[in-house]
Amino acid sequence: MTNKEYLESIEGLHINNAKVSKIESLYGTEMSEIIKRIISNNDRTIFLEECRVLSYDEIVDAEVDLHVDFKGKQILPLFDCWDNDFMVYHYGTGKWSLSNIVDECVFEMRDSLAELLE
Repeated sequence: MTNKEYLESIEGLHINNAKVSKIESLYGTEMSEIIKRIISNNDRTIFLEECRVLSYDEIVDAEVDLHVDFKGKQILPLFDCWDNDFMVYHYGTGKWSLSNIVDECVFEMRDSLAELLE
């Protein structure tokens, strides 16, 4: 699926309140509408042009599986972009970026997911 097709597809998707509530409880914050739609509709792996959407279970288990304190960094991993790079949402600031979980560096900071996927 292309990045553009994915962005268009999540616009009108149903929000699963149970899934969203669990993620919000884990991360201690209310998520934006786009995050709610992504979380609600990622039961299967979705491959995009340069990354893949993490499944709901991968997001729930991210801290344990990846050995990263995402909550402490106030970031939510949503896309695996290979080589330890993840597209993340900075819920403390409302920004999006790429983040390398080994080097702990953040790059390509953007205001929206659409900008980051361009």
